[in-house]
Amino acid sequence: MNPDQALGQLLNVIESYNIPISKDEIQQAFDAGNAQELETWVQECLNPDTLLSREEEALYSMLEHSGVARRLQAAQHLDSLRPVQDDEIRDALLTLEASTSAIAKQESILRAQHDALLTFQRSRLHVETQARRTAIQKHRKRQQTLQRLRLAYDELFKEVNDDYNEFRRSILKTEALLPYILEELSRHDDSRFLSVEREIRKVQVDRVDETLNQKGKLCSTLRGLLVDNIRYRLDRIYLETIPTSQHDHLAVSNYEDNQEAGLASELQTLADEIVPVVEMFVEHEYVAPLKAAATNQRFRHETEAAIVLDKASTLLTQMFNTAELLKTKLLKLSSQTVAATFLTRLLADVEDQESDKSPKTPWSVGARSVESKSEVKANHADALFQRLSNRSEEDESASATRRLLGGYGIVLDHDPSQNVDRQLLDGAVSDRERKLVQVSCEVESSILSRIERSIHGASDAQHLLMDELLFDTKFNAVKLSDVDIEARMKSLQRSVERAGFSVTNFDMEKLHGINKDREDFVTRWSAT
Repeated sequence: MNPDQALGQLLNVIESYNIPISKDEIQQAFDAGNAQELETWVQECLNPDTLLSREEEALYSMLEHSGVARRLQAAQHLDSLRPVQDDEIRDALLTLEASTSAIAKQESILRAQHDALLTFQRSRLHVETQARRTAIQKHRKRQQTLQRLRLAYDELFKEVNDDYNEFRRSILKTEALLPYILEELSRHDDSRFLSVEREIRKVQVDRVDETLNQKGKLCSTLRGLLVDNIRYRLDRIYLETIPTSQHDHLAVSNYEDNQEAGLASELQTLADEIVPVVEMFVEHEYVAPLKAAATNQRFRHETEAAIVLDKASTLLTQMFNTAELLKTKLLKLSSQTVAATFLTRLLADVEDQESDKSPKTPWSVGARSVESKSEVKANHADALFQRLSNRSEEDESASATRRLLGGYGIVLDHDPSQNVDRQLLDGAVSDRERKLVQVSCEVESSILSRIERSIHGASDAQHLLMDELLFDTKFNAVKLSDVDIEARMKSLQRSVERAGFSVTNFDMEKLHGINKDREDFVTRWSAT
């Protein structure tokens, strides 16, 4: 392309952009003398940094044609613009360098943090991987342990179920055999009572000392039978406390409904049976040795015999009161468990081995031998009578004798305080001694009749009245007048009425026959 054509194209381009440059100025710029300046200007102004790209040119052309560029140009106040100074450019460059260095430093810090974060992430991933592996291992072990426990539980449940079924079958067998067992026990008790009955029939009244010994042995036998019967009743309470048919809810509910009434009846029966046990203990341990000592030839004075009888009556009254107190306390027990525990402790004390030779309370009788207890009591009675026989004041002894025998309605024919012939006095005393021995037999008979009435649940006031009337009417050795008997009965009636009972029209023949039939007593006791 020749220079003229190039110049023409350049002018067309300049005109298309509305650049205010004339043709002369262009030709002058291309002269030989200005070629260097034109080249410099082209290099500075016509480079890619200053020229518009095609996209920019298209955008600018669109703005130019739409008038937006002219409005923007008109809005600018180019007159207020001033050129940027070199100092400002230098300060801007320094600020730019400082910010660039700060950015570079911050970038290095961020890169270090990024590296640390990557390291932490890798470490966390490693820890999480290890944790997952550990959790998987623990889960496997737990599953294995759970499986073993399930197997062990199934085996244990099977064993327990088998044991339960076996226990249930044994309970059913026991329930089926229980009536036969109870019947066998009752038959065994009946046979023992029949043997005691035969022994009672063998008792003869020829000699007083042999009769007392035989009756003492019989009392000991009866006491053992009663203790066995109490133990049998305690076993029944224990069996009834735990329902044997716990698998049957209806049976449990029925048991709970009837529990209170059955327990009250059972405790009442036990209380009625404990009283005769204690009474027979008193008769065998206290009364019999004293009465046996009363028949000894060393104590031929009626004063000493009366004191013996008074001691026996005092001990008997004390032990009867203790027995009644025991019965009252037992009936006040409101809990079945407490009652069973109390009675079990009672029997444990009854069967305890001999640990002390001193007299004990009725419920600590123990399982000591009859021979050792009788020997201890006999020694105690011998010492007591030895002290009584050494009294020197005859007047006080005579007065005590008169008061004691007067309490039983006995009036002495001779006054021991009077100065009479000693041989006559000894003869009178011997006759009186025989009478007192007969009285002792009647007292022993009355004790057995009191035991019989206690078993059948007679009231304490009726016991007292019957005993007193029996003492007064059965002392065949003493002649009581009708007036004395009537006064005695009225006094007893007043005492009983003060206790809350109504007493009228007593049949003296029945009172005389209370203890005439021992066979009937044994039969009725066996039935209970």
